[in-house]
Amino acid sequence: MRMERKLATVLAFSAVLLSVCGSRAYCTDGSHSPFQIELKRDGTFSLLYHQVPLISTEFKFWEANWKWANPTAEAGELRNGTESFGIRIPGLAADVAGTIDLRSPNVVTYDFTARHSATRSGVMGGGWEFLLDLKSPLFGGKTPPNPTLSPDNAGWSWPLGPGRAITVAFSPGLKKVYFENNNKARIRAFFLGEETSAGNQKIQMTVTLPEGTERKPTVEEEYGPMDAAHWLGNLFPYPQAPVDLSTLNHRPGTHGFLRAVGDRLEFEDGTPARFWGINVMAYALFSSDAQIAKHAKRLAMLGFNLVRLHHHDTMAWVNPTVINKHSPNSRMLDQGGIDRIDYWIKCLRENGIYVWLDMHSYRQFREGDRSTDLGDVVTYDEFTHGKKSPEVKGFCQYDPVLQKLMSEFQEKYLSHVNRYTGLA
Repeated sequence: MRMERKLATVLAFSAVLLSVCGSRAYCTDGSHSPFQIELKRDGTFSLLYHQVPLISTEFKFWEANWKWANPTAEAGELRNGTESFGIRIPGLAADVAGTIDLRSPNVVTYDFTARHSATRSGVMGGGWEFLLDLKSPLFGGKTPPNPTLSPDNAGWSWPLGPGRAITVAFSPGLKKVYFENNNKARIRAFFLGEETSAGNQKIQMTVTLPEGTERKPTVEEEYGPMDAAHWLGNLFPYPQAPVDLSTLNHRPGTHGFLRAVGDRLEFEDGTPARFWGINVMAYALFSSDAQIAKHAKRLAMLGFNLVRLHHHDTMAWVNPTVINKHSPNSRMLDQGGIDRIDYWIKCLRENGIYVWLDMHSYRQFREGDRSTDLGDVVTYDEFTHGKKSPEVKGFCQYDPVLQKLMSEFQEKYLSHVNRYTGLA
């Protein structure tokens, strides 16, 4: 079977990667401890339980009104269990510099100085975000213990079971430590906030992990030093692929329409149907002819024979879309957006790739949709209440007029003739 050949090729390619990387990609340092601390290149860390993150950390900073403050973070080389790290936060006119001490694997200490300027009022600030896996296999499918916050914004702790706990302590206490949106799996610890004047603040964060936690080796420790300065750049253009699997595809329509036969899919002529799919979505859909043609070809070279076109009707943040965003209602197609989808379908077809076309992603209904020749949308006030970008997932399951509006859009969308293929 052609798809079996494709899978065999992918598996063979994976086997080559494993032979290069070695089994230690799964076993790291051969340790029997279930807990490992992994330090990232930006200075954040993860606590792994059997190689899966139990706790992940990120740096998050925002200006007023939750405008992203564009932080960039970087850590130095780990030497004798310590390394330097720094963060630049241009949106808050602030920076951070300090060291990370991992000499004791189950105690990680950050010592740093945060330098800041005076800010505009209403700044959100930022610092660490801790993401906790409350569904980890560690808890054996049982309800996990909840983390608790320390008084005076001095940290938080999380009991993991008998004799095991994680504690995070800040000295001095931070500006605020809280559960984001009351979600126990997301803790934010902000050491920067609204500042009335410029200044420096020294902060220490001490993370105490379960006994027996081991440090995961760095890439350099695992595979030797990396001398990227002598790497050869730009040898492989991005529209290309290392192995061309496009010959495994056939032109859509060759074997007739797709149908279900029992518990499997096959084409009209009896050929079994197997799909290896991927998403193309949002802004990528509305690209130039040259970009679309290149990427359709590359997807086929990578072995895909099915593409899902997604977020084509997302009116809040994608521009253009297949729906006219300048109309008082959402019932008009945008011919420019439709043209881009048609060109994708044409190029995918030429490369032996089938299309999965979403009929509803994030279409927004407008005042002009409330009362039409199709009837009145009785749930309009419910799905628009207090929302800047109302959309109707869920409501369209039981509002009969929304269903009519959805069907109308689908009929227009699917019955128009693609000028590149001559097919509806």
